[in-house]
Amino acid sequence: MVTSRPTDTSLQPLLSFVAVTQSQRGDDVLDQLLVQCLIVSPGNLVSPEDFSSTLRSLFGLDIGLERVQRGLDRLVAQRQITGSSGVAGYSVNLALRQRIETRIESAKRLECKVREKWLAQCTAIFTTLDRDQAWTCLQRYLSMLFRRHGLQTVLLLDTKAEQSEEHATLLKSSLDDALTGSCGTGEQRPLVERSIRLFLATVGSDVDRTKFIVQLADGAFSYYSLSAPPEVAQRLQAQLKELTLFLDTNFLFGLLGLHVNPLDAVSEELILVISKNKLPFKLRYHEATLVEMRRTIIGITGDLKGRHWPQALSRAGGCPLIRRK
Repeated sequence: MVTSRPTDTSLQPLLSFVAVTQSQRGDDVLDQLLVQCLIVSPGNLVSPEDFSSTLRSLFGLDIGLERVQRGLDRLVAQRQITGSSGVAGYSVNLALRQRIETRIESAKRLECKVREKWLAQCTAIFTTLDRDQAWTCLQRYLSMLFRRHGLQTVLLLDTKAEQSEEHATLLKSSLDDALTGSCGTGEQRPLVERSIRLFLATVGSDVDRTKFIVQLADGAFSYYSLSAPPEVAQRLQAQLKELTLFLDTNFLFGLLGLHVNPLDAVSEELILVISKNKLPFKLRYHEATLVEMRRTIIGITGDLKGRHWPQALSRAGGCPLIRRK
């Protein structure tokens, strides 16, 4: 049995999932979270009750003691951890500990980098902005979106995507709630709102912000895959209807490595998720897309053939990438 305590005030529960590798099964996610508990609270976890309490405080999840014990038994059988319930408790093998600590540290650095870069940009424009209040409100807002809309949040935040009136209403409603919770009706509210809109407007063009959003999407996916009982998740997946997805030129160039765009990682992730989970999605492209791809490639190769490339330049830079807006 798993229940979640969805607090819309912080990103921390979702951010805590960043060290979970791309494992889509709930039990796999649980096993990795149990290992994280051991790394964060070494020496203090000796029973399923201890792990359950730590899972609740770190990840906002209430997981049944029997399921926790089964997870610990799996980890011991796989030799990822050693020990047993009792006074001595459990410990993580060194190689696994180092890998997870590296992922956690990398995620923390990215979050700090995104925060400082955004706030520096904002305070240069809005000189009286309360930095802490702005960051708190942004966290609240993103947490609301991912908890309410899951992976659809990535689409909602894509400023290049065609936004319906319904999408705009969803974004505005969540932002109003976040602003009210963080700023009330004080003088900081309009400044914080404009700062958040500035963040959203540059998600697609700022590599670090794009990675941060993708990281949160991964965390949300893992969060919900664990929150749903395995039998329910399997039943829901079995009920998925066949869906045909038409891929545009930018998407295809990104998959081929011929395109420089911060959202390429999202495209690659989509393909991996569809393939790994055998989702009933068909990937197609329109004839006009193929014509555009060929025309672009022919144009680029023609330009390359029409120039003289010094040997030193060829060694240093190689073939230029196709860049598309």
